[in-house]
Amino acid sequence: MTGAIAGKVPPHDLDAEAAVLSAAMLETSVVRKVRAVISDPKVLYSEANQRILEAVYALSDEGQPFDIVTVAKWLRARGWLAQVGGAAYLGQIVDATPSIGNVAAHAEIVVEKHKLRRLIATADVVLDNFRPGVMEKIGLSRAELERIRPGVVSCHITGFGLDGPYRDRPSFDFIAQAMSGFMSVNGAEGEAPARAAPPLSDLIAGAYAAMGVCAALVRRERTGQGEE
Repeated sequence: MTGAIAGKVPPHDLDAEAAVLSAAMLETSVVRKVRAVISDPKVLYSEANQRILEAVYALSDEGQPFDIVTVAKWLRARGWLAQVGGAAYLGQIVDATPSIGNVAAHAEIVVEKHKLRRLIATADVVLDNFRPGVMEKIGLSRAELERIRPGVVSCHITGFGLDGPYRDRPSFDFIAQAMSGFMSVNGAEGEAPARAAPPLSDLIAGAYAAMGVCAALVRRERTGQGEE
């Protein structure tokens, strides 16, 4: 896969992968730092990026210099250059990431994304309490979750639902207590509305989420299909 560097391919960070590869090709001394975090190129999501990092590691092991030219030559000798997007893709990586100062942090991001993939691949349920659209932004859309873990059940706990005029608003327990009218019937007579001390809205939302997830898991046992 050789998609644009600026794009995110769920649930992975191609920008971080590009930053790691760029740093390695711009400054040979950083390869040791990268390798200390990413021991196996297969940790990267993009197959093209995996092969580029494999080329960098191989050239390093052989004591050969590695830059755009030598990496391209190594890939070409194995029939992989065109598959990764050609020399133009290597140039795009370097041009898009001119700094090498944060290579260790970028490598950690790549590894964390890899761990996330492995975690989701074994999960029965993925639950979040983000506003609508956040899961898509971080690369965990329903379609991507299903691709990684067919049959997974995903549950969203939101303040105002997945649609409607307030869908993008954040919410907290006391907001739900106030907007639902609960506070108007709580507290001493003649005094201002009062919220309950226990986070009732949070507790109720969690209970309904748990019941919904259990029902979805029972349905999956019967049909083999997950749901959102």
